[in-house]
Amino acid sequence: MRKKFRHFKVDIETFLRGLLSGVIGLGSHIYTDSSAERSFWKARVISSDTSRGSSAGYRVIYGIRLDENRDKAQLHMLFVYHKSRKKELSSQQYKEIKEFTFEFSETLWD
Repeated sequence: MRKKFRHFKVDIETFLRGLLSGVIGLGSHIYTDSSAERSFWKARVISSDTSRGSSAGYRVIYGIRLDENRDKAQLHMLFVYHKSRKKELSSQQYKEIKEFTFEFSETLWD
């Protein structure tokens, strides 16, 4: 993706800094596990390589895990795609991402 979108790294780093500082909202909620310690989100990220705003930018799917005291969190990026290459995810793809993120989080965070 970096060949076509030369500012990909900067765009994602800007998103992460904004997310971690609270300047940018979490995005759309995908899933939270039963303990409410792990949640997964989809966010729009503006691409500085396209001139059509965030609707034509990246979509980032990431997970957040709270520690036992709920005062610290870990953030893990799981999936990034550009809207020009993939318009919308189907309900089946969301289901597969949800299953993957749950399985992934079991091995990553346990």
